Amino acid sequence: MRGIMTRQQEAHQRLRRIRDEFDASHYALRRAEARWDTEWDATTIEYRKKVTLGQIRRAFDNLDRTFILRLFAEFEGILLAYWQDALGRQTSPKIFVLINRIGDSCPIPVSSAQRDATHEIRRYRNSLVHVPAEAVEPFTFGVCLSRLGKYVSYLPQDW
Repeated sequence: MRGIMTRQQEAHQRLRRIRDEFDASHYALRRAEARWDTEWDATTIEYRKKVTLGQIRRAFDNLDRTFILRLFAEFEGILLAYWQDALGRQTSPKIFVLINRIGDSCPIPVSSAQRDATHEIRRYRNSLVHVPAEAVEPFTFGVCLSRLGKYVSYLPQDW
């Protein structure tokens, strides 16, 4: 019998589901591109009325950015849930504040290096959503997942 998942395990599972969807989308877009000239069944013909090969390639080129936005939104939701449920706060502060204050409140405080790494992902995410005021280093989906997952690992098992 499987045990009950802890809140931290549930948080990691939420991030892994996005990774799984990223992998599935990567596969589907690559397969669609590779078979564009050879598949002509009824489903493919129906989609070709709406989708071009250029759109498939553009979707693939933007896959990391698209899923980084989803990943970061999920991460922010996890931190907000921890803020409200574990710490009993009723506010909804900006993510910068959540990263710092939650990092201080963890049983093993989040290291400054890990906090900085998380803020780098936050700044990259902001550059994807807003016109960046400063140049930021781009990150792959995998790096973002790793850094955000590491931060989540500092949260207590049960909260």
